[in-house]
Amino acid sequence: MRDGAGLFRLQTAWTRLAMAAGEVIVRRSLLMAQGAMTAAEATRMVAEKQAAFADSAERAARAMAGGATAARIAEAALTPYGRRARANAKRLGRGTGSRFVAPADQACDGARPRPSSR
Repeated sequence: MRDGAGLFRLQTAWTRLAMAAGEVIVRRSLLMAQGAMTAAEATRMVAEKQAAFADSAERAARAMAGGATAARIAEAALTPYGRRARANAKRLGRGTGSRFVAPADQACDGARPRPSSR
């Protein structure tokens, strides 16, 4: 049986993750290029992936054990990465006057993300 709503949510989650990750990569690359990246940020950049992976595996396993569809399992696995990427984009964008990623707490209603008017 096809899960159209689940596939839509999965596609939206992937898109939001890609947007946030792109922003984080650009901001961190600029910090490195300018020699302004702190040791704490460099450590966070590596350690956060391990925590996201563990959280992702747990959520996917729970969804699978609960009999979720493939789309919902994938969405459950993707959620921790998206949440962390959006939080990083928000944190790294503070003080710059621009933020292009939807807030992490914003419900996804299918609308296109818009630049924030900070």
